[in-house]
Amino acid sequence: MERERATARFEKQAAKWFRWQGRLVVGKLGRLRKYFTESTTSDIDSMIDDALSVTVNDGKKFFSGGLLDGYTAGYADLENSLNLQKAFSLPHPEAVKWAEKHAAIDVADVNKATKKHIRNLIQYGLDEGESYSSVARSIKNQFEQFAVGSPLEHIASRAELVAVTEMGNAYEAGARTLIDEIQATGIDMEKRRGGPSDERTSDACLGDLDDGWIPADRAFSSGIMDGLEHPGCRHNTQYRVSREGRDA
Repeated sequence: MERERATARFEKQAAKWFRWQGRLVVGKLGRLRKYFTESTTSDIDSMIDDALSVTVNDGKKFFSGGLLDGYTAGYADLENSLNLQKAFSLPHPEAVKWAEKHAAIDVADVNKATKKHIRNLIQYGLDEGESYSSVARSIKNQFEQFAVGSPLEHIASRAELVAVTEMGNAYEAGARTLIDEIQATGIDMEKRRGGPSDERTSDACLGDLDDGWIPADRAFSSGIMDGLEHPGCRHNTQYRVSREGRDA
């Protein structure tokens, strides 16, 4: 339940962040208005970089907070399901460091993808002879779609896609931290992938589902150890004490 609430909070913050970025990009684009049709790739890149750079610190702040929430929830939920509530405790300083490190990386990755979207949009407008005003409207609409659009069938917006992906990976990382601690005491653990198997399931995820229960330190057939196979992935890693070859 806490994971769902944390994901919803993250999505709301991401939507607000994307809209802010949109306003900044359109504002910076205004500097090119007089010679918009003569703008070069370097002009466009510099304009976008200037706009997005303003939002980096705020992005890192809410990303790290959300990631820490997901990491903590993943650790606690697995601890509860294995009935180990009093045996282990989450190393909070390490969790904070993990969240801050990944927040910086993830914000950079998200902004890189955003820059590509907007650069392509502007270049298309220039190639098609669109006016500055037309391109500015397209950019504004694009950022609004980031907040409320529909990139995937089961995901309502890019903001939700980012939230689901970030929280999913953080949740898995928290669970994996507990598994590493358990195995360090000499207890062998095993894992499997859980989630739907339908027409929307990727081949890689289908292969992982078919693996069944495997040792916790072995990679799934796709090559991943845990975490999400791809952005918006609907699958997760489940753990239990090793059954030593017995059927599930």
